[in-house]
Amino acid sequence: MTHRERRRMTRSTLIVGAGEAGILLVRDLRASGHGRFECIGFVDDDRGKHGVLVEGLPVFGPADDIPALVHRYRIDEVFIAIPSAPAPVIRRLVALCRASGVPCLTTPSVSDLSECRVTLKQMRGVRIEDLLGRAPVVFDAASIRQTLQGRCVLVTGAGGSIGSEIARQ
Repeated sequence: MTHRERRRMTRSTLIVGAGEAGILLVRDLRASGHGRFECIGFVDDDRGKHGVLVEGLPVFGPADDIPALVHRYRIDEVFIAIPSAPAPVIRRLVALCRASGVPCLTTPSVSDLSECRVTLKQMRGVRIEDLLGRAPVVFDAASIRQTLQGRCVLVTGAGGSIGSEIARQ
């Protein structure tokens, strides 16, 4: 099998976070024989890690380099390995991945990790809770519908993301 054929079968990945979670993820990928992923390296906003090898993989630079790295190394997927990241950081990383045209997976938050291990099985899609930094508000749609049905309603701020969604619904 040629390198090109093997490359098509594997997904090139970039890991955000060259800390403990990123290291544990790389070790799991190697130990578990998850041959379908080829880790290219890390990005990390800690300048002290730039240019260093972590688990034999380079730390290229800050997360803002994701678009250039995706293009340069033909990255197929990004793993966000920062379980303690606050919502604004996750939003920024997701936006960088979206702008680059690559999907991203993330680790559960520190409070959701059942063990002090990070594995590929724990990686998941980014959820609304990750972006909000809190649990989403749940409301009683039936009660609201009953209250508003047949009435004229003014939605202020309907041009914004929340207001336009309220107006749409």
